[in-house]
Amino acid sequence: MPLAQLVFTKTKGNPFFSNQFLKALYESKLITFNFDTGSWQWEIDQIRSLSLTEDVVEFMAAQLQKLPEPTQDVLKLAACIGNQFDLKTLAIVYGKPQVETVAALWDALQAGLVLPGKAVYKFLHDRVQQAAYSLIPENQKAATHLKIGQLLLNSISAAEREEKILRLLTS
Repeated sequence: MPLAQLVFTKTKGNPFFSNQFLKALYESKLITFNFDTGSWQWEIDQIRSLSLTEDVVEFMAAQLQKLPEPTQDVLKLAACIGNQFDLKTLAIVYGKPQVETVAALWDALQAGLVLPGKAVYKFLHDRVQQAAYSLIPENQKAATHLKIGQLLLNSISAAEREEKILRLLTS
């Protein structure tokens, strides 16, 4: 009961945040499973003493910063594209071949922060996307968006550009 109360207090009952919080405690070995007794064990005082933020985006940003730098870089760009993104577009804005792009994305896929689909990838939750986006320094966000726009613009032909504009105008 004390652990449940602490999780509720820290996460304000947000199911996504609760899950991520417990996962982080497990990965930090603050919650362990004792196979001899068949039960979970934890040190509530150690968990209480953690200076964890109660803001889910800040918490997720801290979790993302534990990933390798190339993974963080590709996630920042993916966050600029949107909650869903395709590998071709991500590779264009990342400036690397699709094989290298998916390799950079691999740790986020393994952690379950990005989910693969048939034609697109998507962030596990909008808060993960927001956390990835928050890793871009404020003074670099406009320049990052401009660079992405220019790379995408240069990656398509004039005919494709017209077709996409018409599609946007009629949708």
